[in-house]
Amino acid sequence: MTTIVEAPTRVQKSPRWDRPVRLTALYHEHVAAGAALVEREGWLLPCSYGNPVVEQTAVREAVGLLDISESGKVDLKSDDLDAALGAAFKAIGRVEVGSAVPAGEGGTTRVCRLTEGQVLLVTAPDALQNTLDALGKVASAQTCTHLTDLTSALCGLRLAGPRAPAVLERLSSLDLAPDRFADGALTQGSVARIHALIVRRDTAGLTGYDLYVDRDLGAYLWDVLLAQGAPLGLKPVGRDQAIS
Repeated sequence: MTTIVEAPTRVQKSPRWDRPVRLTALYHEHVAAGAALVEREGWLLPCSYGNPVVEQTAVREAVGLLDISESGKVDLKSDDLDAALGAAFKAIGRVEVGSAVPAGEGGTTRVCRLTEGQVLLVTAPDALQNTLDALGKVASAQTCTHLTDLTSALCGLRLAGPRAPAVLERLSSLDLAPDRFADGALTQGSVARIHALIVRRDTAGLTGYDLYVDRDLGAYLWDVLLAQGAPLGLKPVGRDQAIS
């Protein structure tokens, strides 16, 4: 009588991190897609989805989709917004409604003016605390000035590549054509039937759009963009494969 002994199943252990990491709203989508995840600035982010050549080609020739949710996001409201911004960011000048301009040293913070009395400030993760500190001093010195950290409340997605406008055309009635919605412009409206803030932000000669939606709707928008963009060559892209 032959006894068959099954080999023990090898359990793949998850990577260990030196400190607790933060997860974006799209973490489970990245895992399901087989992304290689790395810790950067306290966040767990995809560096590739398994084929860097395919991802790089998509960004250059079609369109890539990236998760940019780790960026700091601060809502600032004030009855004298120009004065508040001027106090926090020296020599920033007037920021017009419907535009997004860099502020601060090295352009690590972008001021997105939504209305005369409200802006969304988008920062690099390592610049968030300094931005909050600077704005906190302004808010304490000025009446009717309030700030709210929305970093974990908003999901950020980025479309980058020559076919990015065509993807958005499938999902929104907004006129976001590159010749009319210029680099540095922003608007709010419906994308895939949900409210989104859309910022045109080109990098390295590539047409790009940053979209910000409520965290709870991030996975939905990610899936819709993948489905609608697939005929146009859209691929999910890791941070090591595209400039974000």
